[in-house]
Amino acid sequence: MHKPISQAEILIAGPARNNADTLATEVTTLLSSVADFKKSYCLVVESDSTDNTLDVLDRLQKALPSFDYISLGQLAKKMPGRTERLAYARNRILEEVRHNPKYAAVDYVVMADLDGINRSITREK
Repeated sequence: MHKPISQAEILIAGPARNNADTLATEVTTLLSSVADFKKSYCLVVESDSTDNTLDVLDRLQKALPSFDYISLGQLAKKMPGRTERLAYARNRILEEVRHNPKYAAVDYVVMADLDGINRSITREK
């Protein structure tokens, strides 16, 4: 049996690389779209950024109590394939959902691209 949205918790998560220009807008848009949930979280798994993505992630973490991120550092040295790195980051998200007590009560997980594609998402949609 599914909980009503007003009683459910949701995690929005996704990988990021060089998303400094879009990240803050994407996160706030996505979190606003799930405002009817009892509690919402956002988790970003970053790797290999050469822009100021890490600075943006730090600012978001300080500004939004429901936001967290993990930086995996320079994965491209160990994993040259883009799809391999994306799979690794997404699997890290799944590990967090399974083992991080912060997400123990999460009922829904939304995997999202964070590269500017979510601008038209609203609570109604």
